[in-house]
Amino acid sequence: MIGSSSRSLLTLRSIRLLRVFRVLKLWRMMNEADELSYAIWSARNKIVVFLAVVLVAVTISGALMYHVETLLFNVDDVTHVNPDSHFTSIPQSMYWAIVTMTTVGYGDVVPKTSIGKVISAVLILLGYSLIIVPSGFVSAELVGLRSDESQSREQHPCSVCEVTSHLKDAKYCYRCGNLLQ
Repeated sequence: MIGSSSRSLLTLRSIRLLRVFRVLKLWRMMNEADELSYAIWSARNKIVVFLAVVLVAVTISGALMYHVETLLFNVDDVTHVNPDSHFTSIPQSMYWAIVTMTTVGYGDVVPKTSIGKVISAVLILLGYSLIIVPSGFVSAELVGLRSDESQSREQHPCSVCEVTSHLKDAKYCYRCGNLLQ
């Protein structure tokens, strides 16, 4: 008897989980999401070029850091490998470059030489300057989208609520529904 009532209570509680679907009230914000996706899509070529530049910077700095941190040079012009280096391969060094460039800095791979620390500092500064580039592309597209929208509006006011910016082909006020003149 008790077992069956606890199952029915469990079923009732699982139905209460449907309250999670209140999130779907965010549907009214889909216009803004559409504008954002359109802006990103419009700036896609610039973003691809930006990512290619970042990939080249990561590859060059990773290879340079592997060379600086792993290979030690003697006076006899004989190359020796540093066994204490965390930079065990170029892909490992590229991982370090990505972590450093994005200013995450896990600390699992760190440079130990002075030249390596200088390269790290330059890469951090480059990362700071590159973070804002894609947001500038998308912002410019959003501003262009807004200016296109404002050019498609007229400034004839509604006689009831006196709101001004209506679409050029609008017959009714978007706020109160009154017939426009």
